[in-house]
Amino acid sequence: MAAGLFSRPNRRINRKEVFIPGFGIKFPRSAYNKLDSAGAFSWGGIGGLKSILDGNPNWRFVQFELSAGEIVTAPGVYNWTKLDSRIDELRSRGIKAGLMFQQREFDVTAGDDVRLLLPAHLVQVQGNWTGSGTAHTRYAGCLGIEPGIGQGSGSRGYVLQYSDPMIQNWHREWFAAVAEKYDDDPDVIFVGTSEASYGTVTIPFGHSLNPESSASMQAGRIQMVRDLKAAFKNTAVYHDLNQTKQLAEDWYLNYAQSEHVWLSASNTHWNASTNAVASGGNPKGALRYYQDFNGILPKFAQWQGDDFNEINPVTGVLHTMQDFHDRLTSSYIGASMCLIQYKLTAPSGRVFSDYDNFIKTLPLDGGLITARPLYIL
Repeated sequence: MAAGLFSRPNRRINRKEVFIPGFGIKFPRSAYNKLDSAGAFSWGGIGGLKSILDGNPNWRFVQFELSAGEIVTAPGVYNWTKLDSRIDELRSRGIKAGLMFQQREFDVTAGDDVRLLLPAHLVQVQGNWTGSGTAHTRYAGCLGIEPGIGQGSGSRGYVLQYSDPMIQNWHREWFAAVAEKYDDDPDVIFVGTSEASYGTVTIPFGHSLNPESSASMQAGRIQMVRDLKAAFKNTAVYHDLNQTKQLAEDWYLNYAQSEHVWLSASNTHWNASTNAVASGGNPKGALRYYQDFNGILPKFAQWQGDDFNEINPVTGVLHTMQDFHDRLTSSYIGASMCLIQYKLTAPSGRVFSDYDNFIKTLPLDGGLITARPLYIL
């Protein structure tokens, strides 16, 4: 008899808790105290994130944005010091962490080029292009995208070109390095892709600055998520999809379920964003498909700046935190987890309700869906 003929294949089952119903803080580049296009984000001090967390036990987790250019100091050399210290400070408070890989960058200045998306040794200039009033430098493995002139800044923006062999090789290396560091950490509960990582490409497909088609971009992105899932054996993986219902449906049916990849939508509003027409109480984009989700995949929703800037079409005034909560717990979304972008002030100078004080009034799980497995297998 051949050895092992009736033996069961080895399968690693790790009981890492990855599903914690409730609210978390989406804190852009929080590990590095950098400025971004939405303003300054503080970790310590009065009004900083730590003081917010200490004053409100209903915050369950914090998502950190991983910028390769901030961590990779040389080929194969990584500096985890600041990120480790942030995760350890959360750990001491009983708060979990999530990691989001940055794959899109707004408002890129000439001095910074794309060294947040890529480590310095992979940044390669390949010429210039000007269109729609916005000048771009072309970098290997990067595509020119919004916001550019369309968002009023006039600055350049980029998204990674997922089909590019250099980017695919880099992603495998980068994902493997982060997984080696954090995949077995019980307090790092999920990893995922950056908001709208597909990108809204403002430079036309087929142009010399954007040698892509929508099909090749989609195929490259699918490979990226598969590589991310392959790297992380014991940590939940989500893919953010702030796009149409049809694209979300394709992902859910053909990839998300079979590979146990969560699907996240970055906006909980249905009166702006994405390119599907709102109808009645149905949200737009990926969230329109949320009502059909079932099985093991949590529904991972996010609020960000333009959500807080949304006008309720019925009342003509800004939505309140109660409006947002009612939407999250409605039959249309029924979210399990929700990330909120940490902001001290609303966009455009408007004043919104204090979401921190509102969340203090909720049960620990925020009243969100709890009938999901606690562990990733």
